[in-house]
Amino acid sequence: MFSPPNILKIDDFDFEREGTAPKPKYMVVILKTSTDTIIAPLTTSQDYIPDNHKGKRCVEDVPSRLHCYCIPTKLKVGKKGFMFPLDTYIQVQGNLMKRSISYLKTKYQAKDKVELLDELTTSEYKKLLQCIAKSQFVPRGIREAIAPVVKKLKRATSR
Repeated sequence: MFSPPNILKIDDFDFEREGTAPKPKYMVVILKTSTDTIIAPLTTSQDYIPDNHKGKRCVEDVPSRLHCYCIPTKLKVGKKGFMFPLDTYIQVQGNLMKRSISYLKTKYQAKDKVELLDELTTSEYKKLLQCIAKSQFVPRGIREAIAPVVKKLKRATSR
């Protein structure tokens, strides 16, 4: 379940921030970095991007420190046909995090609060990784972990 490039839905995701109530969230598994660690951001269906970036898939607006990957509503991004019901954004800055698989299993899977919806198509996964890899807001360790996967996907799709 917690393998790339899976798309998960977590019921009552606990943000672990005071004043932030748990709510359903989508999570996209980007990379597995160890037996118990994945890199996975949460998605949001509400985001405000400057008008000059509307319609772009990979948005990087340095002055506002905004970098996100945009997935338009009803675009098939899953191998089994999964589509997000609303315009969806994957924030690169501040949201791309290493997460413990054992914690996610205990907190959500053991309580049937996580569902495997689909996995990103190879094309969509490649575009997302390329968008993440070029961001100046991604911590160096995460960028370095993603770089070999981006290269591998480029070689695979250029054949």
